[in-house]
Amino acid sequence: MSTTVDSGISRRRFLISTSMAATVGLLAPRNLLAQDDGLVQTARKTAASVTVSVQKLRGNVSVLMGAGGNIAVLPGRDGKLLIDAGFAGARPKIADALASISSDPIKHVINTHWKELPCGFPPANLCSHSSWHL
Repeated sequence: MSTTVDSGISRRRFLISTSMAATVGLLAPRNLLAQDDGLVQTARKTAASVTVSVQKLRGNVSVLMGAGGNIAVLPGRDGKLLIDAGFAGARPKIADALASISSDPIKHVINTHWKELPCGFPPANLCSHSSWHL
């Protein structure tokens, strides 16, 4: 008893098809299959070239705009309180903007959301959500 199964494709056609597919896969440009930079990586790359502007809000409260989001600043007797800290690539511009507000040191930073790694200004009390880790 012999049964014949016809798959509709010969061995020769199968070998030719797989050889062509392998050749295309090997000769394809590498960037064709490369992943794009994510949102965080793109923001970190552009942070150094961003202009940081200071906007006075009300009383002592100011906001720095342009470095990975807005940064609220409240200078006080014991130093500055920052709400968010921006990206590390923008640190020099953020530091200049903070100096234009007051010469007080940064004492407290409150992070409202996860960010790759905040600006990391020297010793400040860091308050953040429990899901944020250094």
